[in-house]
Amino acid sequence: MKKLPISSWMICFVFVTGAVSCCKDPMPGPGPAASKDRTLLVYMAGDNNNLAAETEAKINAIAQGWRNTYSANLLIYQDIGTPRLLQVVTESGQTVIKTIREFPAENSASPAVFNRVITDVLTNENYKAKRYGMLIFSHATGWLPGLSYHDPMAIPVKSVLRDGNQVMELTDFATAIPDKKFDVIAFETCLMGGVEAAYELRNKADYLVVSPAEIISPGFTPYYSRMIGFLLQPTANPEGFAMEYFNSIMQISGYRQTATMCVVKTVEIDALAAIIRRITANGTTVTYADDIQHFDSSLGDRDPHWRLFFDFGVWVRLQATASQYAEFEAQMARALPLRKATDWFLPGHVDGFPMTDFSGLTTYIEQPQYPYLNEEYRKLSWYRAIH
Repeated sequence: MKKLPISSWMICFVFVTGAVSCCKDPMPGPGPAASKDRTLLVYMAGDNNNLAAETEAKINAIAQGWRNTYSANLLIYQDIGTPRLLQVVTESGQTVIKTIREFPAENSASPAVFNRVITDVLTNENYKAKRYGMLIFSHATGWLPGLSYHDPMAIPVKSVLRDGNQVMELTDFATAIPDKKFDVIAFETCLMGGVEAAYELRNKADYLVVSPAEIISPGFTPYYSRMIGFLLQPTANPEGFAMEYFNSIMQISGYRQTATMCVVKTVEIDALAAIIRRITANGTTVTYADDIQHFDSSLGDRDPHWRLFFDFGVWVRLQATASQYAEFEAQMARALPLRKATDWFLPGHVDGFPMTDFSGLTTYIEQPQYPYLNEEYRKLSWYRAIH
C-alpha cells in the first residue's frame, strides 16, 4: 500500500470503540468447535515497515464489521513486535478480539512462516469450515524484484510481502499456499493486479481481488466495517467486497478519489494464456512507455520516466489482429467478472495521471534499458506459458 508524503496526505485511522474490546486468552479452548460455513484468515505483514502503524486501525475496523450471526471463524495474524494470532468473536453480546497464540519474533515475509500460519489454520479443528478465504495486507510490487519499482536497475529479490528489509518472492508466496484450498484471496496491497501474478496464483483460489495500481493509504481501513462481511458469508462475494470499496472511494472528492479494483476468476486464466500464445506466435511488437497506458506512479523519489506496469488490453491490441483481439476481449470478460477504475490516479495531485484505458489487468513490457528485469521476466511462469 502506498503512503503519500505527510505534507501532501493526511493519514486517517478509524478505530473501533465501545463494543469492541481486546483480551488475551492464555488457556486452550474447551475443545474443537462445530464446523463453520467459512474461515477467513487475515494475514498482516506490517512489521518493521511504514505500514506498522496502520495494522491496529485495520484490525479494529475489521472487527467492527463482525456479526455474531456469521457462521464463520475470523482469524488475524498480526506481526508487530510480538507476532500473534487473533480471533474476532462475540462474547456476552460484545465483539472481542482475542489473542489465541503468541509467537517468538519472526519474519512475516518468510515463506516458511506464511505457510505455517496457513497450515495451522487449515488443519486446526477449532477453525474447521466448509470454505476458506484469505485477506493479505502488506507492501507488494506484483512480480517485480522488491526494489525494482524504485530502481529498475537494482538486482534484489522479488517482493509480495515485506517485513523490514525482508521480502518474499512471488513464486515462494504462491508455493506457500496449498492448491485449491481457498475460494477467494483478497489483496490490500499495491500492484497485484498484473496478469503475471494472476497466472502464478491461478491454482491457489477460485477468485482473486486485486488492485492493478497502488492503493493509497489508509486503503480499506475506513470501509472494512462494511466490506468484511462479503468475505464472511457462507459463499464469499468477492465482487461485493471490491465494489463496496470502489463505491466508497467514488464518494470522496479531490485526489483521494483514486482506485483500481479487479476480481479475477482464476479458472479462466489458462484459456487467456492460450489466446496470448497464439497472438504472440510470430513475435511481439516492441512498445515503450509513451505508447501505452501505465499504472505506476512517480510518488516519493521515484523517477517519472520509469514505467513498469502497463495496461494489458492495450498491449494485446497492438499485437493482435481484429479477430484475435475480439477473442481476447471475450475471454477477458469471462476472466474478470469485475474491473473498475476511477478516471484519474490522484486527480489534481502533482503525481496524478489519467487512467483512460483500463482492461482490468496490467503487464510488464520488456524495455532495453532494463536488462535485468527482462531477464527475470523471462523466468516467470506467465512468460513461459505465452511463448
